[in-house]
Formats: sequence, C-alpha cells, structure tokens
Amino acid sequence: MLYEMSFWICLAVAAYCDHRTKEVYDMIFIPSILFGAGILAINKEWNILISVGIFTLFQVIIFARLYGGADCFAFVMCAMYMAIHEYKMIDFLIILMAGTFFLAFIVQATEKNINKKGNLKESIALIPYILLNITSWKIVEILGC
Repeated sequence: MLYEMSFWICLAVAAYCDHRTKEVYDMIFIPSILFGAGILAINKEWNILISVGIFTLFQVIIFARLYGGADCFAFVMCAMYMAIHEYKMIDFLIILMAGTFFLAFIVQATEKNINKKGNLKESIALIPYILLNITSWKIVEILGC
C-alpha cells in the first residue's frame, strides 16, 4: 500500500514537472525506485529482479540517447512496479514502452507535430504519456478486460 502510494505520487509529480517545464529532477524517482528495489529483493524473485536489471541497463545504455534521463527513470520505475505485480520483461517492452510511444505517436500525429521525415517538429514531455499509459494499463487490469 505504501509502495503503491509512493509510485503513483512520484510518477504524477514527475509528469507534472515534465509537462510544465520539461525538466524533472532525478530525485523525484528515488523514493519509488528504492522502495521497489527493496520489495523485489525481499521477495527474492531473482528472475524478475534480473529482468528489471536488464531493462534498466537497456534504458541507461541505449535508450537514454533517444530521450531524456528522467524518461529512463520513469520507465525503470514503471518496470519495477509491473515486476512487483508479476509482469515479465516482454510486458515491460510491449505494454510499457510500445504502449507509451503508440499513445505519443497518436497524439502528436493528431496535433500535426510530426514532420515529413517522421521526426517531431517540437520536443514533447514524454512522462505524461508514460503516466497515461500505465494508468490505462492499471485500469484495464483492475476491470479484468
């Protein structure tokens, strides 16, 4: 319960900051990431912990070059949240990353923010899309759809 609150509060604050200023301090994510890592370590689900570790390495090494560091932290925090709820790495990639980029693409295409080369005309705040995606996923999970 306490972890759930820290996760949703950290992600909501990060999304708000990203939307308002496109600047998010890394320390916003620390409480939830530490709490999540502690829960995963206590449960000793090593295969899930390894999946989150590999996902984190991909975020830091590869994806950090494509988007901001705060976005990477948000994805890692969400992956930990999903891992605690017994989801696997393929779920992190499909539900979390592909879902987020699909939402962002739909909105940006609708707003005509994509040029002819397929790039964004103006940079966007990605964390609000991450929040929308993970919230939608959680609602679908709760409703059992």
